[in-house]
Amino acid sequence: MAHAKPDGYTLVFGTAATHGSNAALYKKLNFDVEADFVPVAPILDVSNVLTINPDVINVKTLKEFVDTVKANPGKFNFASTGNGTGTHMAFAEFNARLGLDMVHVPYKGGPEAITAVLKGETCCIMNQVQTVLSHYKADKVRLLGVTTIKRVSAISEVPTISESGLNGTRNFDSSIWFAVFALALKNAFAKIWPNCACLQGLGYLHVN
Repeated sequence: MAHAKPDGYTLVFGTAATHGSNAALYKKLNFDVEADFVPVAPILDVSNVLTINPDVINVKTLKEFVDTVKANPGKFNFASTGNGTGTHMAFAEFNARLGLDMVHVPYKGGPEAITAVLKGETCCIMNQVQTVLSHYKADKVRLLGVTTIKRVSAISEVPTISESGLNGTRNFDSSIWFAVFALALKNAFAKIWPNCACLQGLGYLHVN
C-alpha cells in the first residue's frame, strides 16, 4: 500500500503500532511512516489503565504501588499482550520514568494477559478499560491510574497517572490510537472526516 500511486482517494487505517512504535522497534520496515504516508485524521484514542490483583500486591493508590515496587526491586511481574504492544510500551515508559525494576511477562493476547493477572501469575497490567471493566465491577481487580491525560467517563472515579503528582508522572500520556492516513492528502479529508457519521457510537469502547 505504501508504494501505491498516491491518488488522494486511497486511505489507510493506521494504529499506534503500525504508524508509531514499530518504527522504533524494528530495524527494517518495507515503508517509511513519515515519507510514505500523510496523517488525515484521528479516529479514536483508547486509554489503558493500571490494573492490579490486590491478592498479589495489596495497595490502594498509585503512590503505594510505586513505593512497594521500589522497596522490592525485581520481585513483581507485569503482564502485557505481547512484546512491543501498547500494553507493553505503556508499562515500560511508566517504569522508566519512575525508576521501577519489574519483570515483563508477555502473553499471546489480551485474554491470556488479563487471565494471568486474575490468577495471580502477575501482579498487574496496563490494559484497555473495556477489557478490565467487568472484572473491576466484580471487585476482582483494582484500578490505580488511567494512562491518558483525561479521565475515562466509564471509570471517572479513577484518577489519571499524571494527576498523582509523583515524580516522573507529569503529563504521562500513553494510549492506543487509531487514525486514517493517505498517500496524498486532500484538504477536504481533514475537515470532513472528524464529523463523519461513522465515528458515532464509539462511546461503548470507552475511548477519548
